[in-house]
Amino acid sequence: MHNESNLKLGFLIGAGVSMPAGMPSTEDITNQVLSGERYYRHSNTIYDFFEDKLFACYVPAILEFLGWVKYDLTKFHYSEHPINYEDIYYIVEQLHDTITNEFENPAISPLIDRYRLLFQVLNEISFENNAIKALINHFDNDHEIFDKLIKESCNYIKDVVWHMLAKEVNCFKNLEVFRDIAQDSEINQFNIFSLNHDLMLEKAFESWQINYNDGFIDQKETTYSWRKNLENRKEKVRLLKLHGSINWFRYGSSEIIEKISPVPDSLERNSRPEFLVGTFNKMLHYTSVLYMSSVCEFFRSLNDISTLLVSGYSFGDKGINNIIINWLNSIEENRMIIICPEPEKTIQCARGAIQNNWSEWNRLHKIITIQSGIESVQWLDLKKEIEF
Repeated sequence: MHNESNLKLGFLIGAGVSMPAGMPSTEDITNQVLSGERYYRHSNTIYDFFEDKLFACYVPAILEFLGWVKYDLTKFHYSEHPINYEDIYYIVEQLHDTITNEFENPAISPLIDRYRLLFQVLNEISFENNAIKALINHFDNDHEIFDKLIKESCNYIKDVVWHMLAKEVNCFKNLEVFRDIAQDSEINQFNIFSLNHDLMLEKAFESWQINYNDGFIDQKETTYSWRKNLENRKEKVRLLKLHGSINWFRYGSSEIIEKISPVPDSLERNSRPEFLVGTFNKMLHYTSVLYMSSVCEFFRSLNDISTLLVSGYSFGDKGINNIIINWLNSIEENRMIIICPEPEKTIQCARGAIQNNWSEWNRLHKIITIQSGIESVQWLDLKKEIEF
């Protein structure tokens, strides 16, 4: 039990928390990525809705290339789960990291060679709507165009995610449980660990006039600088975005991160936001200064709580899962309360390490599942399940 004068609560959230308010699902984003509808590249390298005929050949070539990657992923996964944009980005970033010697992977080289050969073959064939040949002609047969296509594919996917998550939402009924927890006088510290890039929770707290600490300090009226400023602050609510955010921008090539509000238009800023896309590649980014500090704070904060609420998360991030498993197994009283409309489906979609522990956690009463969407759950009902 925790001392009643120092009650702390943790809540881990994923994309499923935002979807009831109309934010796009993984399937929605995947469909947009693979269709390319209404997206164009601009001279500032950003992909958005403003047509620029000078770079019209980019998106069709990217879609052709992403189709190759999806085909290979489908063969590997068979019917285990539908291929989504995160799966595709994981492969494309591996290709890019190997080509640029960022994270060399000899096992990926045969795939690069096969794609490069297919790229060359398509350049030698003339047929209507040959997107690859059109791109090569645009660059006047530049020998590095294949490498550029891979980098552009990474940029394109991230930009689609960015713009789809920038959707304006003004109804926050799905987040009212967070308001109620934040306003509960018995809770001294409310830690929210978010895997989301959208700004729904921030906007909701602002509309409710609830102050929160997200590690940034105020520099100007609309600009905040990341200082990992989570300690020694008076705010009861702490919001830790483990995968970045659509309003975080890197200052030049440095490790300085600025939070800009409102999110600037893509044509106003020649850079893209700082957030993670993909699957297992995210763990590599956890070694960078920004994400390492966030993940370490998540690990440290869990040691101060005995109950972790979870909603909207399908337990697909191995790095986050390992921290949860270590925390849940380390102390007998630690428990996890999972809020989701389809608990069985969540467990079936979880990574193996979570599935392998599930039966034992059930036996030890370390997990409680509440079959409900986040928009329907009430804080008073949740509170009854928590042993303070």
